[in-house]
Amino acid sequence: AGVLCGGAGEGDVALAVYGPFAAGRSGGDYNLIRRAGRALTAKTGIRAGASSALTKNLPVASGIGGGSADAAAARRGLIELWNAQIDNAVLHEIALSLGSDVPVCVRSVPAIMTGRGEGLHETGALPAMPMLLVNPGVAVSTGEVFRRLGRTEADTLAAAPPLPSA
Repeated sequence: AGVLCGGAGEGDVALAVYGPFAAGRSGGDYNLIRRAGRALTAKTGIRAGASSALTKNLPVASGIGGGSADAAAARRGLIELWNAQIDNAVLHEIALSLGSDVPVCVRSVPAIMTGRGEGLHETGALPAMPMLLVNPGVAVSTGEVFRRLGRTEADTLAAAPPLPSA
């Protein structure tokens, strides 16, 4: 059984969430998929609405961009579904309004982000490398992590190690 997050009234995006982490998903109106739909409706004036389903396989607030990737994919899908004609600068503005890591998820290419996601610098293909992600089951607010770091963009770029060559 899924968890329903709001109905698809005029201009709204209904969202049913399924999967192992459905119960821990972000609350209805705050879900990034629904927020992406409302932002597109506001910018385009399209009031068609939509119904969508999400299988939540990543823990909520795990700090790995699952919700941001979901919002980016939903935004692309809604643009296609609604045949929306919208300027790229406005699309980038919408992505930034949803969260700092949404713009890089919209682009779906390896990139280094600067600022709050305003600067995206494609890195080209990344080499294959093994990776292990371990989640202790503790929610992490990405915004709070960066507030506590208190770093500037220059500090972050200076500390970033070079990308390994393929």
